[in-house]
Amino acid sequence: MPLREWQEVQEVLRPRGVAAEIPLRAVTAACSGVFLGLSFPHPGWWPLAWFGLVPFFRVLRTSAPGEGAWAGFAFGLAFHATVLAWLLVFGPAAYAVLVLFAAAYCALFGWVAAAVGQAGEIRFVLAAVCAWVAVEWLRTLGPVAFPWALVGVSQWQNLPVLQLASVGGVYLVSAAVVAANAGLELLLAGRALGVVALAAVAAGWAWGAARLEPAAEGSLAVAAVQPNLAQREKLRPEHADRTRRALLELTQRAAAAGAVLVVWPEHYWPDPLIRGGSVDRRLVEASPAGGALVATGEVEGRWNTALVVGREGLVGRHDKVRLVPLGEWWAQPGPGYEPVPAPLGPAGVLICYEAVYPSAARALVRGGARYLVHTTEEGWFGVSAGPVQHLAVAVVRAAEAGRDVVRAASTGISAVVDASGRLQATLPQAVDGFVLGTVRPRTDLTPYARWGDLWVYVASLCVAALSVRRVASVVPQDAWPGLLVPALAAAAGLLLRWPSEVTGPLVAAGALATSRGLRAAGVVGGRPVWSLALTSGFVWAALWLLRQGFAAQGIPLPDALPGLEPALRSTLAGLGEEVWLRGTLPALLRCSPAGALLASVAGSLLMHPKASGEVAAWHVVTAAVFFIVRRGTGSVWGPVLARGFGDAWLGSVLHSGP
Repeated sequence: MPLREWQEVQEVLRPRGVAAEIPLRAVTAACSGVFLGLSFPHPGWWPLAWFGLVPFFRVLRTSAPGEGAWAGFAFGLAFHATVLAWLLVFGPAAYAVLVLFAAAYCALFGWVAAAVGQAGEIRFVLAAVCAWVAVEWLRTLGPVAFPWALVGVSQWQNLPVLQLASVGGVYLVSAAVVAANAGLELLLAGRALGVVALAAVAAGWAWGAARLEPAAEGSLAVAAVQPNLAQREKLRPEHADRTRRALLELTQRAAAAGAVLVVWPEHYWPDPLIRGGSVDRRLVEASPAGGALVATGEVEGRWNTALVVGREGLVGRHDKVRLVPLGEWWAQPGPGYEPVPAPLGPAGVLICYEAVYPSAARALVRGGARYLVHTTEEGWFGVSAGPVQHLAVAVVRAAEAGRDVVRAASTGISAVVDASGRLQATLPQAVDGFVLGTVRPRTDLTPYARWGDLWVYVASLCVAALSVRRVASVVPQDAWPGLLVPALAAAAGLLLRWPSEVTGPLVAAGALATSRGLRAAGVVGGRPVWSLALTSGFVWAALWLLRQGFAAQGIPLPDALPGLEPALRSTLAGLGEEVWLRGTLPALLRCSPAGALLASVAGSLLMHPKASGEVAAWHVVTAAVFFIVRRGTGSVWGPVLARGFGDAWLGSVLHSGP
């Protein structure tokens, strides 16, 4: 690429008017990210979380909003690179994409905290706490939500503090950690307000210690089965007999040991759970006498399902609602979260990734669940920190909901957790067997189960209201028509349910009509050959890496090239997205390249509100890459054409069947 174009690409990644100490600020923020990452398993040094953010907050308190955003991004890169190291099992590309994606949320926090917190010490503490909580809540929303490693989860072994989750969810635990760090930073700077923030956190800690219930024996004997079979082999035809034998033998042993409810790990039975409208007879015969079995597998090849089975047959069913993007592209989401009939009252079932969403467990408890069942496949992670972090999430859900949890993990860690978050019994990783324990069915509701995220909504609205003026100052007055007219066209297409092939050209027309000229929009001039080569090369490389990543996990994806008609339809559908968000928008927000990049990616997500996780993730990644290519080459034709072919190619792969 010519030097001038390469300098344009670098401009997107470099804030303007930033002082020479930015590298030092970034390194300081990154150190905080590493400290916070080490508070999670492994090694799980949770006390680090209570002071590890101090260097980062020192940077934010003396930064302009743009500087705060870049410091937040550096912090996020270091934090997520540390805590998500187990993702390397899926390959360096998947690891890098998720780290970059998660770091973008930290950049948003850095911008807001620096922008809002400049007006005094009280405002800084409130901005830090409210913005952090608001950003963590945002991470749970939408098809590309990834709420892994919320800061409150780092305190899963700190039982007194964990009790705060029963009042305000994991977000209140996060708020306590952030408030302590903000207070400590102020105290070290000689500000008396720091003592007030630390005293408030200490009061919450003391309340949790006083509220902590003593361990008590439950009334329902449960067992979680852990077959410890290789994830790549368990469902293959040549290993099916071994999988069946392991499940049935462990179930029989657990029932003989007194278990009334036996739980299998996620997606384990190698045959259809339901045949000809009836439950597989072997599951009925395996269920404990007078009890039930939570059996897991596929139904009709379309649902990832957990069935509650008794000697009388099918008792209840839960189809997984929250599917893992790119991991469960073959499946359809279930209808919602409703408790299922089970021994000693309704139970709430969470399948694998569903446990990371606070709203899922809360919905089950609000619906009448008296205890929770978490069934999960951990073989993907290998022997790493991933399964321990996933267990930590289940512990936090128990404390939030005030419900005991029985957790069956394929390769560990299986566990029984009481309603305070105390581990009653566990079975370590890479061991086959079952874990036996008891649960206490309950009907009372914790404040969080009753009121949910109401306080989080208030905090988010406060932060949004305080940030509006800063955001408005970034956008030039003459840029508003170019932002609003295409947005209204896109909104009209969604509300009136126009075909995307119609909405796309209309959005493009609105963007060009309000643009600063065809050259500024990238329609004429620039380097269209470079633009097309870079974007098409990225699309090919991304889809090749996707296939290689699945093949490494023993799941070959079909190599299905799209036809000419689907490619043309996808090009028309994506025309507005690219001409507006990658064409005219960068010119309108040229004074803030980082803000334009964020708006470009967010706009792509908003234009596809009902997209599956796979499609939404694709639009996030391609939006960021296409934006940089557009800025570097000055041409929008590469993004337009690569969008059409890439979307059609991804669609042909996802709809060809596994």
